[in-house]
Amino acid sequence: MSNYKDLPKSLPPRELPFSFKCTGFVTKEKYEGDFVVNVPTVRDMSNIGIELARINRGVSFESLDRATATLNNAIAYLRVTLSKAPKWFTDDMDYGFDTLDSNVAIGIFNQASDLVDDWHGKIQGKKASK
Repeated sequence: MSNYKDLPKSLPPRELPFSFKCTGFVTKEKYEGDFVVNVPTVRDMSNIGIELARINRGVSFESLDRATATLNNAIAYLRVTLSKAPKWFTDDMDYGFDTLDSNVAIGIFNQASDLVDDWHGKIQGKKASK
């Protein structure tokens, strides 16, 4: 059985680096750092679903308010797909749970998922989003 490392050489690298910078909505703290998101495999997507279920603690996605559902989804995605992130985000903030500034995890998620979407578009011959 083959794995993703055996994919054709024509595929672009799955590791997508990016820099992030923002100010917390509540604390006005400045957050910045370098990250690497990996384009998720099918196994990763399954693991994101498992992590999301763990975070939601048995509460159905539909029963959560939109803000909680969005934040939980972002944190589950980042916990599985980030291979590099500053200590302040992974250890000190627990991927966004241990802060008053929910916009930080959401902003990192948005940037990471845009890069992954662009990667998918590139291999499908579509233009990158801005």
